[in-house]
Amino acid sequence: MGYKIILAIFLSLFCLNQAIPASFTTTAIEGLNVSVPVQITFEPDSIKDFAISGDCKWMVYSQQKEQFSDLMLRSIDSSVVILPRKLTGDPSVESSPVFSKDGRFIAYVSTAYDVKGDIYLIDLKETKLSPVRLTGRDTEDGGPSFSPDGKILYFHQNNSIVSLELNKKDSVKVLNLGGLDASFPSVSPDGSKISFISSGTNISIFNIKENLVYTITKGQVVEHLTSWSSDGSSLFFAESNVIYRVNLFDKNYTPYPLTSAGFSSTLPKVCGEKLFFLSDQGGVKNCFSLPIEGQIPFLNSVDEQINLASDISKRLPFDPYLTILSYYKVIEGFKDNNLYKGMAGYKIGKIYENINMPGPALKIFDILTEEPYLSLGKIKKCAVNAKLEFKQKQDDKIIFISRSKLQNISKNKEDRIRAASQIESVKLLMELNNSDSLILGLKEIEEIIRSFPKQREDIASALILKADIYSKIGMIEKVYPSYLAVIKGYFDIKQASDIAVDRILNFSVKGLDDKETKRKIELFNEIYEQNKKIYPILAIGALTRIGDLFYYQNEWQKAKDSYRQVLDRFKEQYIEIVPARLSLAEILYKEERFRNALDLYETEIESRKAFKDNIYYLARAGYIRKSIAAGEYQYKL
Repeated sequence: MGYKIILAIFLSLFCLNQAIPASFTTTAIEGLNVSVPVQITFEPDSIKDFAISGDCKWMVYSQQKEQFSDLMLRSIDSSVVILPRKLTGDPSVESSPVFSKDGRFIAYVSTAYDVKGDIYLIDLKETKLSPVRLTGRDTEDGGPSFSPDGKILYFHQNNSIVSLELNKKDSVKVLNLGGLDASFPSVSPDGSKISFISSGTNISIFNIKENLVYTITKGQVVEHLTSWSSDGSSLFFAESNVIYRVNLFDKNYTPYPLTSAGFSSTLPKVCGEKLFFLSDQGGVKNCFSLPIEGQIPFLNSVDEQINLASDISKRLPFDPYLTILSYYKVIEGFKDNNLYKGMAGYKIGKIYENINMPGPALKIFDILTEEPYLSLGKIKKCAVNAKLEFKQKQDDKIIFISRSKLQNISKNKEDRIRAASQIESVKLLMELNNSDSLILGLKEIEEIIRSFPKQREDIASALILKADIYSKIGMIEKVYPSYLAVIKGYFDIKQASDIAVDRILNFSVKGLDDKETKRKIELFNEIYEQNKKIYPILAIGALTRIGDLFYYQNEWQKAKDSYRQVLDRFKEQYIEIVPARLSLAEILYKEERFRNALDLYETEIESRKAFKDNIYYLARAGYIRKSIAAGEYQYKL
């Protein structure tokens, strides 16, 4: 039995350090039709650049070590398990590797001979690798890309794209791109087109046969080169750590996000139906993969797609970036359905506004073309622009003019639109922050509550604003009841009730500094005792806050007791217990009680449509490591 334990330990450790094959089925988010990135490499030092062979079986990458980097070749094919092979060892920087289509050659950039960078070529069939330098010191060279037949190498040279016939010396030709600065060429699968970065940030395409250049994206801050889909119909690129796809049959060349802004994803490379990219999710940059459609799949019907986005938006803790991504998939997949496109766009815009990203919010509101979302978008645009302009100019007229515009937009429209308009109008009054405007805001809130009894989300928002105004004008005795009215009558409006709970808890300890932890705990405990039967979600919030305070005081046992009290007292009927469960799991993980942490996560996953976050995977990895260690210990015994 002993050798079997040793073999199991060896294989476990070996597999942890090997690439996951490209054919590996992507990990799905439990309960939701969503993909999570699959880690391909597990390098201790960051990967700087990489390429995937045409058969999707091999990966070449540039690994940063101190001030230098080397090229490494490794298998990502489950049927070929070998150690990575070092291709270069010069004290220089190697970057931008690329395979020829047949996988025999690798072209790359090195500073071994010229600090500006030269193009080199490696023949992988050679027993003893001998890189061949293709360019000299008189030029700055980079971004190589092979033609499909492997006979021509394209690369950028002194802000131009050039071609080099590999069987001829001194055959460098400059492509006529109409005077554009150009870099990082990428040849289409059929060899008829070359995408490149122009004017520093734009993506352009050169049609070789027609000798025609056209721009695909403008204003995008493209981080690096582009990658073609296998059929040449789409281009992939990264901007601000998010990967986008542009469908070249879309006349507008609209870029759609494929990865969440909640983690970094750069340098996309497409092979078959897989999207490979770099991410620092584990602390250093490694290679990951997703299906070519990204984290959110295309579903068969618009109803399925919108329901998936809705399910993602309801999970705790709320992930604004994944929610945005899921609603973008509705727009991308069903762009001709103006009603659902409007619904998705409006929800995206509201999230952008809530996370203080007015620029993207304004852009997405522009695509809304059908009522009620056309008017709702106009209302949001008017309010967002007014706040931005008022912040810059501090002119009260801006607020009053914008309130008048809001009234005109909603005139003779349905209740939903008029209620939204009046809510935004009150928010603009609050920007003035003087007693007259705030008192007027209170009057208008009462009118909203009277006039639109069926618009429950708007009334809940109005009550939140009402409490906020009472706090601003010093009517402290009315703040708590206003927030409590939301919890009492609108607890099912999750966003509003969560805000109300949070504001009540913050308000109850207002004026206490960080050192007065004991007093804060006493106040939260009073709220818990007073509300555990009548307003459970408020009691859960108070008890969870007590646990948080103990945690930040490094009193982990007391924190665990508080979190466990939440779980024992309120069981499964309240979704508000989720933060307590996850916080308890995190403490158990830090205490290396991995199995206990996993039990909590698995309970959470089973109890609702949830998925595993980073702490889950850390706990799972820790549990595996601990299991291996236990196996070693048992073997020694």
